[in-house]
Amino acid sequence: DGLPAGDRLVPFHRLFGDSDGNRSVNAADFNAFRLVYGSASLIFDGDGDGQVSASDFNLFRLRYGTTLLP
Repeated sequence: DGLPAGDRLVPFHRLFGDSDGNRSVNAADFNAFRLVYGSASLIFDGDGDGQVSASDFNLFRLRYGTTLLP
């Protein structure tokens, strides 16, 4: 509302597996996933163990083909 201490709405989204931020988990994201498989990547470390592994692939696979509405 422009006033000091006023409210401000900042839209954002986070979809696990969406590495390029286009609101969709698709082939481009899969290619990015493949490049970091077996290494450390915050973007694709879904289970938080510090390594992109088979368990992270399972999480990625569940979201593959998902698109968030605007």
